[in-house]
Amino acid sequence: MENHETKITRGYFDIQTETDVPIKKIPFIEAESGVPGPVVWITAGVHGDEVGGVAVVQELCKRFQQNPLRIGAVKTFPLLNPLGFEAGMRHIPELEEDLNRAFPGKRNGTPAEQIAEKIFSTVVDSKPSIVLDLHNDWKISIPYALVDPEPDTSLGREAFVKIHEVGKTVGLLTIQEQDEEKEISETTLSGALLRQGVPSATFELGESHIVNEEHVRDGVLAVWNVLAYFELVRPEQEPEMHFKIPASYQGKVFHYSDRPRSTVGGLARYTLQSGAEVKKGDPVAYIYDVFGTLKETLYAESRGIILGYSDRAVVSPGDSVVALGVF
Repeated sequence: MENHETKITRGYFDIQTETDVPIKKIPFIEAESGVPGPVVWITAGVHGDEVGGVAVVQELCKRFQQNPLRIGAVKTFPLLNPLGFEAGMRHIPELEEDLNRAFPGKRNGTPAEQIAEKIFSTVVDSKPSIVLDLHNDWKISIPYALVDPEPDTSLGREAFVKIHEVGKTVGLLTIQEQDEEKEISETTLSGALLRQGVPSATFELGESHIVNEEHVRDGVLAVWNVLAYFELVRPEQEPEMHFKIPASYQGKVFHYSDRPRSTVGGLARYTLQSGAEVKKGDPVAYIYDVFGTLKETLYAESRGIILGYSDRAVVSPGDSVVALGVF
């Protein structure tokens, strides 16, 4: 007989460290089926201005009331950076450190590294089947799943293969980080977990600062698909996501690219929407001077999909203007 009730526990996780850091506790929510099974972790709000993931966790908890877990447990840190959240800032305000560049953390490291170590060890000690870290991207962007570069450890490679297997069921465009980002990825929560042998990925769910309900819905559906893969919940006939992957790209893996970049300063303008397909050589952005003179046209360097455009229309030489998922 299946369990018909999900026990949801809410509280605060104590992260007291050896130094006088401003963050002492972070919220956690745990949903338990009461039946042994996989553990899935969902984290959000590691960047304080990226608030959409908090709403995704809230909506998942509501859904568990009507669609209870069959087996296993879902553990969440819905807001890893509460001070940044209150200040509307990416970093931990009083530390001026990016928490998502401090993993796997150090017990005697910087304040952010000590916080990261507490979070990281808590997640790893629970032996999760997968960890999903929820983020937000540029304002004009589509949701996608971002996978860190393949680790150079045997455990990491196994987890890397697993996360791509799971990714085929998520319903989001899968973007593979380039190898040149490996050094940075090793300090992110998802990247550090992958190296440790824990399948993990980042979900980029639209713009920061505000809650976009369409992107929240897509995030909930994507997480639900992962839970169904691990049999924690029953698969459901869901409505289509706000951004539907073109049929020709179903099951494909793209690489992330923030090129071409502007070589001049000026006002960036766009004629294509996020999610649009482009071919090599298609124009993706135009840079004008204040008098309306076209100074530069930026062209796609490869076939792919536009993931999003920069939050700033005023650009300087070398600025990243557009993000692409490319073959």
